[in-house]
Amino acid sequence: MSKRGPTAQQRAAIEARGEILVSASAGSGKTFVMIEKIISLILSGEAEVSSLLAVTFTNLAAEEMKERLKKAVASAVNSETDGARRSFLKAQLSEIGASDICTLHSFCSGVVRRYFYRAGVDANFRIAEEEEAEKLKKRAAEGVFAEQLENGSADFSLLSGLFAGSRGFSKLEALVTEAHARAAESGDFSAFLTGLRAKYTQEGFARLAEEAFEPVRRRARRLVGLARETKEKCDAFALMGVLPEKFSEFCASRILFGEEVLQAENVFACARLVAGAKLPNKPASTRLRENEDPEIAALDEKFSSFKEEVDGIRKLVAGLGDEGEEFAKFLSSGEVACALANLVSAFDEAYEARKRRAGVLDFPDLERKCLELLRIPEVCEEVRSRYDYLFVDEYQDVNPVQEEILSLVAGKNVFMVGDAKQSIYGFRGCSAEFFSRKYARLSKEGRALLLNGNFRSAPGVLAAVNAIFCEAMTEETASVDYRSTSMMQALGGYPEGSGRVRFHFLPEKEAQEKKERDVYSVIEHLGGDPRGENAEGAKIAEIVFSELSKNRFDLATGETVKTQFKDIAVLTRNKTARAERIVDELVRRGIPVTSSAEYNICDYPEVKTMIEILKFIDNAAQDIPLAASLKSAVGGLDDEDLAKIRLYTPDGDFVSACERYGREVSDGLSEKLHKFSAFAEKLRLLAGVRSAAEIMAAVLAETDMQIRLLASPCGEEKLRRVMRLIAESGDLTVPEFLEKLKNGGYRVGFSESGGENAVRVMTMHASKGLEFPVVIVAGMNDRFSAEDMKGDILYDREWGFAMHAYDTETFRSFETLLRSVVKNRLQKKRSEEEMRLLYVALTRAQESLHLIFSSERSFDGEHVAGAACFADFIRFEKFKDLYADAQEGEFSSFAERDLILGAPDEEAAREVRKRYRMPYAHAASLGLPVKTSASELLRERGEPYYPEHELVQSLPAADTETGTAYHAFLELADFSAPPAEACAGALHRLSLQRPDLAARIDENKARSVLSMPVFASLQGFELFREREFLLSLPANEVFGGSAEDEILLQGVIDLMAVKGDRCVILDYKYSSHTKERLSADYALQLKIYAAAARRAGFENAEAYLVNILREEVVRAI
Repeated sequence: MSKRGPTAQQRAAIEARGEILVSASAGSGKTFVMIEKIISLILSGEAEVSSLLAVTFTNLAAEEMKERLKKAVASAVNSETDGARRSFLKAQLSEIGASDICTLHSFCSGVVRRYFYRAGVDANFRIAEEEEAEKLKKRAAEGVFAEQLENGSADFSLLSGLFAGSRGFSKLEALVTEAHARAAESGDFSAFLTGLRAKYTQEGFARLAEEAFEPVRRRARRLVGLARETKEKCDAFALMGVLPEKFSEFCASRILFGEEVLQAENVFACARLVAGAKLPNKPASTRLRENEDPEIAALDEKFSSFKEEVDGIRKLVAGLGDEGEEFAKFLSSGEVACALANLVSAFDEAYEARKRRAGVLDFPDLERKCLELLRIPEVCEEVRSRYDYLFVDEYQDVNPVQEEILSLVAGKNVFMVGDAKQSIYGFRGCSAEFFSRKYARLSKEGRALLLNGNFRSAPGVLAAVNAIFCEAMTEETASVDYRSTSMMQALGGYPEGSGRVRFHFLPEKEAQEKKERDVYSVIEHLGGDPRGENAEGAKIAEIVFSELSKNRFDLATGETVKTQFKDIAVLTRNKTARAERIVDELVRRGIPVTSSAEYNICDYPEVKTMIEILKFIDNAAQDIPLAASLKSAVGGLDDEDLAKIRLYTPDGDFVSACERYGREVSDGLSEKLHKFSAFAEKLRLLAGVRSAAEIMAAVLAETDMQIRLLASPCGEEKLRRVMRLIAESGDLTVPEFLEKLKNGGYRVGFSESGGENAVRVMTMHASKGLEFPVVIVAGMNDRFSAEDMKGDILYDREWGFAMHAYDTETFRSFETLLRSVVKNRLQKKRSEEEMRLLYVALTRAQESLHLIFSSERSFDGEHVAGAACFADFIRFEKFKDLYADAQEGEFSSFAERDLILGAPDEEAAREVRKRYRMPYAHAASLGLPVKTSASELLRERGEPYYPEHELVQSLPAADTETGTAYHAFLELADFSAPPAEACAGALHRLSLQRPDLAARIDENKARSVLSMPVFASLQGFELFREREFLLSLPANEVFGGSAEDEILLQGVIDLMAVKGDRCVILDYKYSSHTKERLSADYALQLKIYAAAARRAGFENAEAYLVNILREEVVRAI
């Protein structure tokens, strides 16, 4: 047995027999209980190791169970004196290594390999690598599509008309493979697909209408209740003469509206009622809010809640037509769904055939094939007869296929442990509903047990977590009555009153101008990370330093110890830019970090310095790389040395100043310059025959750069970042590597590994099963993802594929009642899973828990199912005592400080400023972008810019797509054909590629456009459509001014026509503006296009604007 004795709840679970389900809260020792039960069965002789099947979901958990069982049995062997019993125990010990204590996938693999001949798979099958499986899927899809085309399949014709586009069948292929994966999650793949058509009936539609109406009625009942309660108060105040009767009348109007909604025959009648409802506005209530009587002042908030309910009702029925129209859309969407199901079925057959030929299975196949085998009675009986006991760990995480497998294998003795509150893998098809249903059934039979004693967290942490989920987690919101079944009790042995929980609020974000990607300035490049300080990362750093200054109670030793970096974990919702910015901020503040989230090492000074050294080696005539190299370990100069050089030669560039100082002055600094020059020249020669990696390695080896880095704060982390840069260069030369860095926006990703004593930054999902003395939960106000509620297909376990209804003539799509219901289901499911994920995150904390918010949110238990972020699960008014003070945890250890000794001498200060603040000779270059585009230049100059895919200007916004359509039409037009023939051909090709755009083309208008003389003049020219270019020009030619630096420009020319040395450039616009206005607006853009043509060798370049809307041509160049 384990050293720690079980509690009464744990003992009851260990001794229970038959079918038992243990609902175990976080930190309650559920795996401990399962292992102890197995140990007790073996040691008592009730079971043998070979008669046990114990499944879990990770290899690590399975190995841990085996190891603990080995230790317990080995200890029993050593202490046993009875010879027969000792022999029995030794036999059991020898069987543990090969026992069926394993992952569920391992069990399935064993069944399939044993009965391969019944499963129709190769005896020596292997699991395909992900890349191999993707290739097989692609080939299967291509083969099925070709066959369907050849056979003239009506289903395929319907789907290709809706989902094929300019890139062929790639979109349809993606839909089919995704739908195939979703269908495979069901217990019976074939039945799931073939059964869809039977759902699209009048009865099915009626069930959907009833389900859609229920949330409307719920809001209406709430509205009526609120309005009646408020009206009673208003009536009383009116009788007292302190409140006008108009407030009572306002309440009465909401009561009447709510009652009419409740009396509506169905959701469609309700939609008509709501659409025609004219509700009176809320009376002016300024005096209410300012009233001294708090009861009267509170009425205004009540009135606001009316609006929330009314708006909610309107939103729920928005877009619903009459019943007949909605039923027709329902059936139409069903045709598309069934067509997709048929195509998915055909794809599955083709994919299966290809896997058989390759002798492989993919990962989901193990479960599917195992289930197919267990449905064969004799196979199922043979497998089940091998086991007297079935143990299932983490039962809340089973999917439908796994649930049926376990049900088929289970005998009389089944022991399942799990926690519905920790079911967080819905994205893998897992569902807590199996756990919840089984718990409800076994509870009635007295075979559902609870474990709520928590051995992990301090009382203060548990009190806060319990308080949060008592409010949020109910039978209605999460299928769990937390208050009645899941209140955790502290059993960890912490001192009374221990445990810290703090709510931290970030300052309001300052508005920041959104920057165009890949465009940055020289000043920002030199000044460090252009993103600046990350407020959340800075707050987390403050909390880290605050925790490091405190002691914590160590459960293992029972002593008070100092908190270390490794005791702290930062949890984020996912691995996004948020996690990257947090890691970035922590590392910049000298905090060692271990994280799987990548951040950009090019934002760090040591990496920037190495890049500048490479730039100087590549081109010695650059001031900034020279200065950076001189200040590095390569040059060994400091700021005073650089100032001395500049004072000696105040004018001119810095390269010349250094050369002059080295020639004319003989001192220690001059000697340093000569040594630097010699070493740089040596590196430059080596760069001609060596890789960039070898050059950087030489810089580290032949200077004291490596020693300097290691000797500085967080030196190991700095050196690791430089080594990551070296690794990124591969076998590239210095110029090639610099070009790669430039093209990649100077971004090199790196996952920080700060060693054993480091703060860990991880996702909430990754933290499951772990525990930390200090937990910081970031992003409590981040909005939940709604990706699963968007797109052409919504997936539902009951209905399969909820599709749009389509008008195949106009290529318009429509929402349906089914999609509305499925969206409501998905939203509720999302809220449940996010709430469970928050529970997992908060219960990782042992002694300190910190939550990072950007703002408070109003809590409403009735609307938790519609939560948009974690903060929506919290009733903030209950936790005011946990709010951190503004100054709490603030540490300025790493902040810059000003040091002033004595009173400043103003005259001396003026002289210093005069000498040291010399005007920089190339100041005009500092604000220049390294890379830009013609369209970006238009934006910067304040001129109207319309991207190539948004050609409409000065027209209604809805007409934007018409401009896009004509642009696409001209891309496909054959200008050598007569206008009518060219028009018909282009329209045909466009309808195949983009039917939605083709529908917007007016054929008469299109023929008229093609009849413009400019197109007829292109006879005999070689045409290049959508021609991309990359061009460097002197900055003064682009921006004016004195800067001569080269600027990299990129763009796309709509049409370039070439004959001999003549080049005609056409740029399409869709505008109501005059020729003069267009010429003025786009002169710079066309000038750049012409320059690109001349750079390509066409000296005789002409540039024209073709205004499609007004059918005019403007010559710009």
